[in-house]
Amino acid sequence: MSAEALELRLEESPRYEGAVTTTPYRVSTTSTFFPLTSFEPSPEPDWMDRSDELRSIEGSVANVSDTFNPTARLSERAYFNNLTHLLSLAGFVGTYTAGNGVITDPDGTVIATGANRWVFNKRTGSAAQTAQLIACYGTSGPWLKGQGYAVNELGLNAVGELDVTMEGLVLARLAADPTLTPAYDVSAILPARRADLILSWLASSGLTNEFELSIANPLFPYSSYSLAVPSVYRDKMEQGDDRVRLTGTISKRSITPADWDAMIQAATFAAIAKWKSQKVIGVTATKYGLWVEMPACQYTSASPEALGNKRRFGAAYDFWAAYDETLGYDVKITLVNAVTSAALSTYV
Repeated sequence: MSAEALELRLEESPRYEGAVTTTPYRVSTTSTFFPLTSFEPSPEPDWMDRSDELRSIEGSVANVSDTFNPTARLSERAYFNNLTHLLSLAGFVGTYTAGNGVITDPDGTVIATGANRWVFNKRTGSAAQTAQLIACYGTSGPWLKGQGYAVNELGLNAVGELDVTMEGLVLARLAADPTLTPAYDVSAILPARRADLILSWLASSGLTNEFELSIANPLFPYSSYSLAVPSVYRDKMEQGDDRVRLTGTISKRSITPADWDAMIQAATFAAIAKWKSQKVIGVTATKYGLWVEMPACQYTSASPEALGNKRRFGAAYDFWAAYDETLGYDVKITLVNAVTSAALSTYV
């Protein structure tokens, strides 16, 4: 019998309704369970409204379900292990290297055997990484199964709170309990916290109050009209035409010339947001960590506080990660955690 839980398994290819379970539509051998604070799936029906038809009646006949456009919203704290899967679904590809006492994190700290490094760069091409979701609402149900789900937006704030929105291909009710056995990381493995955050920012920038960033991953779900068995669900999920983009907002306690001039002059500057945990991985001396590197960060707008009878006037600045032509990327994300390559590369 399944308790309340959300299970995620990566898909080899986006799984449509009725897809076979063999190559290329297998699912990961690794089940990931989220210690979520909220999960809200929605079928998003697109109705065929027939109220415009002449039928010589005082009313209109019932709508017909034409297509469904499933979505979901997930909230949880930013646990370093779970981020491996979420970033993979948000338009990034992770390069895995096992710790060996030689490789280092972006700070130059050696990563011990037993810990792992993931370096995420932008996904190229049109293929989207998707996942299968199973949401259990307890032993009496309902039990919902989603297929072909990818992340179209991932938000992370200074406190370490994640807000994730998703688009999918299929969201259907299971007739029977899937009998999941949830397995979570122990609670002693802490998520990213405000206390862990260190910012490397513009020189002479004002003191920071708050910080948040957002990854936008445009998706393109569509119907190819090629299924042998008709479906009210779409059957293809691809990356959208627009590139994956990182934006954010940083608020400052005071309006400084450096921040203001950088925005007015459209200057770029190297910036890093780092959450370095105090919790070590297993029996190693290596700590969990997350680095977001933006070699050509740029302010896009400024919102100074209103002038009034007060001691201090702050400002909020929106920013984005522009492309650095020397380094060849706009944003690079590094995770140091306990996730091995098998979690993202083994399918059954």
